[in-house]
Amino acid sequence: MRSAQHIGFIIYELVNSYNAAMSLKLTVHNGADEIGGSCIELLADNTKIVLDAGRPLAKDGIPAKLNKIKPNAIVISHPHMDHYGLIENDKSDAEIYIGETGLNLINAARLFCKKTKIRGNFKFFERSKVFHIGPFKITPYLMDHSAVDAYSFLIETKYGNVFYSGDFRGHGRKKVLLDILEKDPPKNIDFLFMEGTMLGRPTNEDVPTEDEVKDKITGILEKQKNCSFLFSSSQNIDRIVSAYDACLITGKIFVIDTYTAWILENIKKISSRVPTIDWDFVRVLFFKQHCDALFSGPFPKSFISRTIKKRIQPQEIKENPDKYLVQLSTGLTKFVYGFKSDTNKPNMIYSQWLGYLEGDEYKKQYGGIRKLIDEGVVNFYYAHTSGHATVTDLKRLVDAIKPKHLVPIHTECPDAYSDIFKNVLKIKNNDSVIIGA
Repeated sequence: MRSAQHIGFIIYELVNSYNAAMSLKLTVHNGADEIGGSCIELLADNTKIVLDAGRPLAKDGIPAKLNKIKPNAIVISHPHMDHYGLIENDKSDAEIYIGETGLNLINAARLFCKKTKIRGNFKFFERSKVFHIGPFKITPYLMDHSAVDAYSFLIETKYGNVFYSGDFRGHGRKKVLLDILEKDPPKNIDFLFMEGTMLGRPTNEDVPTEDEVKDKITGILEKQKNCSFLFSSSQNIDRIVSAYDACLITGKIFVIDTYTAWILENIKKISSRVPTIDWDFVRVLFFKQHCDALFSGPFPKSFISRTIKKRIQPQEIKENPDKYLVQLSTGLTKFVYGFKSDTNKPNMIYSQWLGYLEGDEYKKQYGGIRKLIDEGVVNFYYAHTSGHATVTDLKRLVDAIKPKHLVPIHTECPDAYSDIFKNVLKIKNNDSVIIGA
């Protein structure tokens, strides 16, 4: 047992027993020193909840074991695999709290992989609406992130209060959400578990806004003489909107695949400002792997028929390639070779983390993109911004909340927190903190 001085709680490397009826126990099961795989346990009055249940991003990452934790409930911050992945195979009866749109997007991706919908005892929460799990009073804060339906959480108990940042930023299309939280922050926070994805990266503060990304894409389209290809995540809705807006400005046609079309179909339920297949200047390109899922899966007939009406054939693009921006996933790079030219190369607008093109662990998924670049087939352009907070925005959150203790999570640089912030408490994986013991 280790005792922390002058801070009113006890840290255990392995806690085997304590007075569960008079305290709040916090355990970091994963994410203390890595990006992804986040899993934090809160235990009070014999009720156990888990904040996020993610799969590690690293191949050698060791995921938390939900079957050993045995939570009564799991609270998911947003629909990225490194925050929800463990619930895919969870066979317990634990209640799973998640935003409804977030779950819809998870299942949308699964349908195109010919997987069944995730089964579980799902409960939906909404922005700013308090819900209770046993002794825990939880308030979701909608946040700006590259994922739609991303939340931070205020967790209040009679023993102490916790704020979990989830993944957030202050430079996307929903940046006003951080402004709102900053103006009216939660009070009396004992522990702030805050992500630090960007810490340690040399471009930490050199992060463009989403509007600047749109402007860069616009500039590329204005000068194109061949087709332009956008490689981005279909679930990065901010980027889809930026690309569509750039097409409107330049008079180009925005071409998406059927998977992206289905993602946007799910988003239109919560936002009328996100383009769908029904909008002008949007066409749909059919690929075999997507069609197999589309025509054999449980998709609404109205969606299928509307998608077919907006279908565009590859030959139509090749006849006037300078009129189109085609959004592709990393597995569809072969399509670009059909536009190879010795005089006017097609444009590749790469809009994801650059690290995917550099690390050997990503070679299988991103090898096709690397090959296009290495062979000189494309004009390569980088137009992207991070889904995570800069140091400036991390400081904004800490200064607003003023936690008694700041705990690093979802970061490869937990030691860097102490160089920037006060009252930093590093909790290693499988260590615990007890309030009120």
